[in-house]
Amino acid sequence: LIHPITYDIYNLCELYARNKLTKLSVSILHIICSHFEMEIDNLPLRLKKPCVQLIVELVRSCSCT
Repeated sequence: LIHPITYDIYNLCELYARNKLTKLSVSILHIICSHFEMEIDNLPLRLKKPCVQLIVELVRSCSCT
């Protein structure tokens, strides 16, 4: 992955830096996780936190953090 890590219109690095990942809807978070081929089959469909944690792990692997 190269900086910035993006999906569609979302700059995940910026959202992480501004602590705004939790502002995204659950459905968008699931779509982002699916896009980056994260294992989400066992995650609760209505909770943001598990998806946000996966995305945070992804962003922490970026050179910007």
